[in-house]
Amino acid sequence: MASRRSSQLSYSRKSGHYRRNVSLSHDDVERVRAAYEEFNARFSALKAGDLTGFEDSCTADILLVPVDGWPVSGRYVGLDGYRRWVREVYGQTAENRFEEIEAQVVGDYVVATMITRGRAEDDPTEMEAPIGVIHELRDGLIARAWTYLGHQRALQGAADASHIRGAFAEFNARHEELTTPELMRSYHARWYDPASQIINVDGWPVPATYEGFEGYVRWYAENYATYDDVRFDVEAIEPTANHVVTLARVSGRPKGEDERLEIQIGLTYELRDGRIWRVRVYLGHERAVEAARRGA
Repeated sequence: MASRRSSQLSYSRKSGHYRRNVSLSHDDVERVRAAYEEFNARFSALKAGDLTGFEDSCTADILLVPVDGWPVSGRYVGLDGYRRWVREVYGQTAENRFEEIEAQVVGDYVVATMITRGRAEDDPTEMEAPIGVIHELRDGLIARAWTYLGHQRALQGAADASHIRGAFAEFNARHEELTTPELMRSYHARWYDPASQIINVDGWPVPATYEGFEGYVRWYAENYATYDDVRFDVEAIEPTANHVVTLARVSGRPKGEDERLEIQIGLTYELRDGRIWRVRVYLGHERAVEAARRGA
């Protein structure tokens, strides 16, 4: 399974093991909505780089990703990254406001949809666009935000990413039980499309493509059946334009041994009708991230 051995699981992420225990409340929804109201009220100060008030709604390491590359592309990290995003998007804007703001819980996220309206400094014509934003919260604060041009894709992106989280959580909780054919069939039917594909892009641990339920059974047998206590430590799940990207470490103990083996993998998911249709498995994280950026 792995390129290195560890005598115990080592987790660098503050949250430790991933557990599907996200519990979002009405207060979380209102906190997200209030952030956009604060943006409207303090637009001029935000343009000047003053995040007073707004910074109270987000973590210091906030990540902002314009998924559709609109009106700019890139990854904006931390409060300085947010200032840079404001500067790049609104630097030549005379005024801007978010209207028709609606926010709701979608799976493990808060999704806000709205209309952005504004005008440039050198043009009196007011422009508008529908946008949707997926928010991942941590300790009640916005930790990650993915923006989409349009509403429905943001809502679907949150639902798809939540579906992937749920599939990992159940796999971790029921790995040993999945050796039972009936439970494996039930698991596959819940999370996967009947015509699903799992593709070992880098030929690890074997070069293969697994199709449908029978393929899933073979995938499990060739990849994990010879290990005990298999676990995916999910470090990140990110919606992109056409995929959901998951960065994880998978570990387990070869049967009859005490030491754990661990390896870093990245996966890209395509969903169809709300279930996993195609999975591509990569060794390491960067190749999966790059593949998603290329739309592969």
